[in-house]
Formats: sequence, structure tokens, C-alpha cells
Amino acid sequence: MGDLGGKSLGDDKSEDFYRLFNPRSLDTLAVVIMTDAPSKIAEAILMGRKTHRIVIQNIVMAMAIKAFFILLGAFGLTTLWEEVLADVGVALLAVLNASRVAK
Repeated sequence: MGDLGGKSLGDDKSEDFYRLFNPRSLDTLAVVIMTDAPSKIAEAILMGRKTHRIVIQNIVMAMAIKAFFILLGAFGLTTLWEEVLADVGVALLAVLNASRVAK
């Protein structure tokens, strides 16, 4: 687990704000919350958990479908084109499944 730290600057437009949040420092942060609402932290944690679940779903789905088509191909029951279409279909399903995070 990583460390959690933060600083609330509110609407402060001082030099400290621009020094603290310059592009180089933003590249090292995992999450930047630009409001004073602490509820955004809980929202970010929930979104992270949902994203993790969807990533695991995509990995399991892709591996299962690809294994199924590899087995079919090993027994000569599918052609190369069917396997390629299955691979493209798995990629499209993964993208569509991942789009649920945005909701």
C-alpha cells in the first residue's frame, strides 16, 4: 500500500499553489483532488475498487475465451480467421466492459 497525504489549498491563487501543483509534481501523484470536499476521497476509492473488479473480469474473460479457441484450434475445429475474429471480439468486449467505469 502507498502512503496517503494531501493539502487543502481551496481557492488560493498564491505562488505556493503554482509551485506545489506544477506539471512535474503532478506527474508523481496518483490522485489529485482539486476541491475541499473530503467526500471526493471516498469517491476516488470506490472508483478504484470498481476499476479493479472490471480489470479482473476482463482478464478472466479474455483468458477463458482465448483458451477455448486455442483448444478448438488444436483439434482442428476452427480456422485461423475464426480465431482472429474471436481475438478481436474479446478485445472489443474488454473495451465495452471497461467503459462501465465512466458511469
